[in-house]
Amino acid sequence: MVAISIGVPVHNVDSHLRRCLNSIRQQSFQDFEVIMVDDGSTDNSFRICQEYVLKDERFKLYHQEDKGLANARNICLKYMRGKYIAWVEATDTIEMDYLAHLVDIQKQSQAEIVISGSKEYKNDKFVQEVRLQPYFSKLKKKQYVNIYRYQNLISLLSQWVSFYYNWGKLIKKNLYKGIWYEDTSSDLSTLEKIYLRAESTVVTGKTLYNHRNIMTTNKKDAELLKMYQDRKQALEELVLFSELMNYGTFEIKNISRQHLNLVYNHLLPELTETGKKELETLMTPQHKINVLGIGETLDYILENQSSVARFGDGEIFLISGQGIVYQEYREELARRLKEILFVQSSPKLVVCMTDVFTNSYDYNQTSQDFWKQFIFWNKNLLDNLGEKTQWLGNSFISRPYMDMVDKTKSQSYFKKLKRIWKNKNVLIIEGKLTRSGVGNDLFEGVESLERIIAPSKNAFDKYSELLSLSRKYGQGKLILLMLGPTAKVLAYDLSQLGYQAIDIGHIDSEYEWFKMGATEKVALKNKHTAENNLDTGVVLENNDVYNKQVIADISGDN
Repeated sequence: MVAISIGVPVHNVDSHLRRCLNSIRQQSFQDFEVIMVDDGSTDNSFRICQEYVLKDERFKLYHQEDKGLANARNICLKYMRGKYIAWVEATDTIEMDYLAHLVDIQKQSQAEIVISGSKEYKNDKFVQEVRLQPYFSKLKKKQYVNIYRYQNLISLLSQWVSFYYNWGKLIKKNLYKGIWYEDTSSDLSTLEKIYLRAESTVVTGKTLYNHRNIMTTNKKDAELLKMYQDRKQALEELVLFSELMNYGTFEIKNISRQHLNLVYNHLLPELTETGKKELETLMTPQHKINVLGIGETLDYILENQSSVARFGDGEIFLISGQGIVYQEYREELARRLKEILFVQSSPKLVVCMTDVFTNSYDYNQTSQDFWKQFIFWNKNLLDNLGEKTQWLGNSFISRPYMDMVDKTKSQSYFKKLKRIWKNKNVLIIEGKLTRSGVGNDLFEGVESLERIIAPSKNAFDKYSELLSLSRKYGQGKLILLMLGPTAKVLAYDLSQLGYQAIDIGHIDSEYEWFKMGATEKVALKNKHTAENNLDTGVVLENNDVYNKQVIADISGDN
């Protein structure tokens, strides 16, 4: 067995090939073999490869009829006998001590993967030196630094050159067992599996690999769109692997979404107007969910005096096993949320979801982009939801202003909302800082108003007390809930007990922004602001009317 197998796929690169193969032959570390696969070259590449086979027995040549880079790499893998693998692109070169350095670092660290920096060229013009020291400060004092699986994946998805491509690495061959290159984003889809499998990886500060980016003519729409589809497919696969392994799913979904946005922004300027429209279609997730409009949902609630449980990104994160800012993960909460999400909406209880993916142009671009990506990474769950539910209400009944393109509709939505509690005895259950309706006329026209104050964070930890107090003080009253994910569970349980309980969430912030005509989210100084994380800078004012409304306080902040 040789120490290193070097894979060199070859396709119409005769002007660069000798320089590449010479740089391999001249390595100071000599215990290697070179597996060259000519992928149907029509220039002199195959003949050049033959020359090196004749003068150096370590060079081996295989030929295939233009089946593509992925297939050529797989042929390399088939015939490699080394303990470690290194890939060198046929247009690139390696410095004389490249292999010796990687082997030395591997022996010192016993790592399964060694990753180095590189020098970048555009054609033959030097562009930059990609050094890893700025990203791994310990490299300034050490030859190598240990990194871990999570860092590998984040760097891969951030498209860091040193992590994203096959070249510039020494990889233990055992990591490739059962893994083959595919036509879809082969570097990404293969390395993501390698990184998930590897137990030990190190990075080194030296830049002994020279990568040449050979500029080609502009790609056609079909090629660019396929590039996007391939990348999207590879990322879907990575998310699936992370779910199966129960490994960093939330973080991987998040960084994958960012990665796909980078690809989108990179491809967009290169497309024709027709191609741009096709790319936009690819960006829009397909779905089977039927969501009522905001007005329709409010009319249904008014007609049937329904309870409401609204689902958004936070609840889906919790269902997938991740905590959010105001609620740490609780297994029981996640279980209850998932059960309620799949309850069929009825006059007793309306289960709500966003309709951005059915009426996207009603919402601003920021909202569209966020929800498209959210739906993309939760496609399996949402497809299942669409198959098992006939319809859902609209979760934006509590957010009928800021994200809307046509804000002239907001006034009618708020009028309908106010009709829900007009002349009603109302019990509000909210967090310590929420103070919904304080300082505005949102609840003007109610018959009476009382409040139960819950913790601002991790309200589910007080769930049994909240349910007990709701039953005690909520008889004959409309119960309005501003409790994040806990509100969904409480609304469901109270609806089953005969109460009308509406999870109304961020309604107060939306109403404040509506009243001031805000065009962006403005922090409210005297109470909680929707999505103003951690509620920093809130100064609670002494308010006699509010104080008299509070009939119970289990927030723990008395």
